[in-house]
Amino acid sequence: TNCRNTRRIAEYCARIVGIDASVHEEAPLGVTPNVTEAGSFKEIIEQTRQIVQNWCLAARGGMQLRQVAILTATNNPDKWPDAFGHIKLVTDFDQWRNNIGVLLSTQRRFKGLEADAIVLAGVPRPDHRDFYSYADHYVATSRAKHLLEIIFDNSL
Repeated sequence: TNCRNTRRIAEYCARIVGIDASVHEEAPLGVTPNVTEAGSFKEIIEQTRQIVQNWCLAARGGMQLRQVAILTATNNPDKWPDAFGHIKLVTDFDQWRNNIGVLLSTQRRFKGLEADAIVLAGVPRPDHRDFYSYADHYVATSRAKHLLEIIFDNSL
């Protein structure tokens, strides 16, 4: 029985691997995961910036930085900006836990962890590439407790 995710995230995850979602009866319905596409790395960063700012800026969502993680399929933190305006991006888990910035990590490095809100940024379609299977996609999406945004990279 799924006790981590909202019903809508659990249902999305279950469809990835072709199973029925068994969700705890008190789990909230939640927001349907949003799936978009991007044709370039520049578009991925821009879409991710908009999502993170909508979630974290005080005048918008007001989430704590430690509640949000950006997960990628490959390790390329040097290609990402250091911040989205005043919202710092960090790769260190301790800095993230201490609310210094939003975490930028690979989905494999994040396995076993969870966050209230996750952006899967620039991932390939599952099984489109050898390094990203349906199981990888399931694990990555199931890390989100309340909000999930997926940006598929159409350039891969």
